Amino acid sequence: MSRVRNKKVDWPACFRLIPSRFPPVQLYEGVSAPQDWEAVKRIEELTNPRLRRGALLPEDEGKVDQSWLVAPFAYPDPEPSAFSDGSFGYSIVAESLHSALLLAISRREIFLRRTAEAPTRLVMRVIKVPLKATLQDLTHLDLEDPSLKGLIADLRATKSHGVLVRGPRGKDDPLAVVLRPTAFVQPASQTEHYCFLWNGERIHQLFLLPAETKVMVPEDLMRSVTAA
Repeated sequence: MSRVRNKKVDWPACFRLIPSRFPPVQLYEGVSAPQDWEAVKRIEELTNPRLRRGALLPEDEGKVDQSWLVAPFAYPDPEPSAFSDGSFGYSIVAESLHSALLLAISRREIFLRRTAEAPTRLVMRVIKVPLKATLQDLTHLDLEDPSLKGLIADLRATKSHGVLVRGPRGKDDPLAVVLRPTAFVQPASQTEHYCFLWNGERIHQLFLLPAETKVMVPEDLMRSVTAA
């Protein structure tokens, strides 16, 4: 752990993108009347994994209740990644919307290539939330560094709130791999919706919904100052 430096992080906002529908709809809109939504939601929560004990550390139980914040920890990706062996969940967020978009594009491309998806459109929603915690700074490591995954696993075992890693635009625009949802300052909010255009090989264009007047290419996000 001698290579790890602690850093107090206080981001007024950080960003991640998740698949969505535009305009947004209530989960139970198609199967129940509006006056029944709260009751149906309570029934669903009886078996919802994000509420099961063991998904969070005892110190974090009951302190975070927003689905957007808890879901990445309650529904861990079972496949290994650069940050986990698949045995635990985490949330990757970016300090800038640019890097959040680039990260979302990269992750969607991996999935769509594996499924050999035909050309299509994907709607993604932006989740925005403050982040305030002491994180361990690993931005000196390349994401391909084989020691990165082990360092993160060791830090999680010591109840770390997470680590900083290099973002798509470099170490000066980092990503936070958050290991505990209490690193976030509730409430999270939903902001913009973006449409990603997949041409069968890559996401080659994107635009901000509902207008389709300003179409961007991913390369623009590496150079520009605003993502709108």
